[in-house]
Amino acid sequence: FIFGLLASILYSYITYFNQFFGSLALNLIYYIPIQIASLILWFKNTDKSKKCVTKTNLKLKEFMILTGVFSIISIFTIPALDFIHDKSPVLDSIILIFSILGAYLSAKRAVEQWIVWFVVDFCACLMWFKFTFNNKSAVAPCILWFFYCILAVIFYLEWKKELK
Repeated sequence: FIFGLLASILYSYITYFNQFFGSLALNLIYYIPIQIASLILWFKNTDKSKKCVTKTNLKLKEFMILTGVFSIISIFTIPALDFIHDKSPVLDSIILIFSILGAYLSAKRAVEQWIVWFVVDFCACLMWFKFTFNNKSAVAPCILWFFYCILAVIFYLEWKKELK
């Protein structure tokens, strides 16, 4: 979470200058405070003997309802981002809204967070990849999000294995 806090601050700077305002708002208004709150929750739910966080699993119905609700919210966010001239309102809306869901599931220590993070990371990778064709300085964020995709898969598989 400490790395996430620093990354959020630096990423805010990058998104501001590249006019991805949904991602900027996400980092400044949500990620930074949730990083701090989640860190506290994880410390409270750490298995001291194993030195790892206690993991949970959502019921399929709960996960489907959450993803449905957040999908609808994402659709309604697109026009707002378009109105403020976001460079990629559709992808940035998915990133913005599903990152909130991912952070919520992370605070709950749910294994399903890694599915959500994969979707977020993949959309962010696509957004920056698309932007890279017009601006070569955007290569680093594209590579970063690609590695986050890989990490999301690795952590999902690891957490599922630990829950069995």
